[in-house]
Amino acid sequence: MTPTVLPPERRFVLALSRLAMNSRAAAAAAAAAAEGLSASRVLADGASHGVLPLIDRQIGRLGLAAGLPPEVVAGARKAACASALRTATLLSAAARATRALAGAGMAPLVLKGAHLARTLYPEPGLRPMSDVDLLVARQEMPRAVEALSTIGFAPAATLGSLDYYLAEHFHLPLHDPSGKLCLELHFDLIDRYSARELDGRVLAASSRPLDAADPGLGRVLEPTANLLYLALHAVKHAPLTPLLVGRADFAALAFARATACRLVWYVDLAELAARGDIDWERLRATASAAGVEELVGASLAASAALLGPEAFAGAEALVRPRRVPHWRQGLAAMLIRRLDQDQGLTGRIAERLLRMDPVSQIRPLRLLTAVAEIFPSLDSLAARRARGRRDAVFHYPGHVLTTTARGLVSAVRHVLARHRAPVGTS
Repeated sequence: MTPTVLPPERRFVLALSRLAMNSRAAAAAAAAAAEGLSASRVLADGASHGVLPLIDRQIGRLGLAAGLPPEVVAGARKAACASALRTATLLSAAARATRALAGAGMAPLVLKGAHLARTLYPEPGLRPMSDVDLLVARQEMPRAVEALSTIGFAPAATLGSLDYYLAEHFHLPLHDPSGKLCLELHFDLIDRYSARELDGRVLAASSRPLDAADPGLGRVLEPTANLLYLALHAVKHAPLTPLLVGRADFAALAFARATACRLVWYVDLAELAARGDIDWERLRATASAAGVEELVGASLAASAALLGPEAFAGAEALVRPRRVPHWRQGLAAMLIRRLDQDQGLTGRIAERLLRMDPVSQIRPLRLLTAVAEIFPSLDSLAARRARGRRDAVFHYPGHVLTTTARGLVSAVRHVLARHRAPVGTS
């Protein structure tokens, strides 16, 4: 298959979405800029993929401003300032939350953006966040909810009970009185619908303080466990990655809305791997024992395909895309493009869901999400059936079911928008 040539706007976005520039990326950015850029397309892609602050940083460091449309420079700067303010607000909320939980005798784990913004990025605002993710033990959830209520965070009155969430979900969303700040209180590290055989407690067992000088800020996963967790998080939201990452047009498909990729997640993976403190053999062994090596490898391969393989030296075997029959790749790509163009069916389903009361909405949403996230490939379905798993109940090609369900899920996510902060980069 002939590699797809991306429009200059998307090549520009990919080239600047990183902390440390290399000569290849700098040359790609300059070449894309020389072709002429649509400011609206650059800003739209950069915003939807959570990388405008990184683009703003590299424009300044490389001295590109003079050769760019003024709207790109001004828009990226505005987004970077907004991200800095929003991230500072969320990190302050995270610190208040971890101190409240610590005061109640718990040791919360700080996940995803709130961890990475403080430890991986030189300026927190370079890693946009939409909410704060914290983890406590399942049995601590009642005490944790009570402790967080003392600083103003509480579940929306329209959502189900805590018992319902403990049975049906893996985290509980809490909001401050303004409704503008969301805190997702996790009680399972790994979504049991997508990686049930990977016990999150195993990963969390080797956690360390976020800041040794301030234990009140909570604990975080050590780098190898964090890379595995973040890779699973990325493939959970973009479950067709194992099928698509080996295609020559993967970068083009990654920008499709229906694929549900978010570039900033792959920046996280690349930058974390580039630090050089990943135990690749332990990561592979842990993922293999849990049956998620293919999923983890797909996310890492996606990061390497989009941003370059340099960060993954020493992990080539894990990062190499697996062989997938061309007809399966082609069908998945065709459905992604069709779903990206036609949202009529999913819009009707969303309208139907909106008529339901909020608690009743949870079950169909979880069903759609489970279908989309349990079976990211036919191979994983076959493996579950071979092991006699009771949850392997679907006898339909996994990738077709996954693609269709992912399109539905992406369209109905806004059903819960009345009850939580706007969806963004977590």
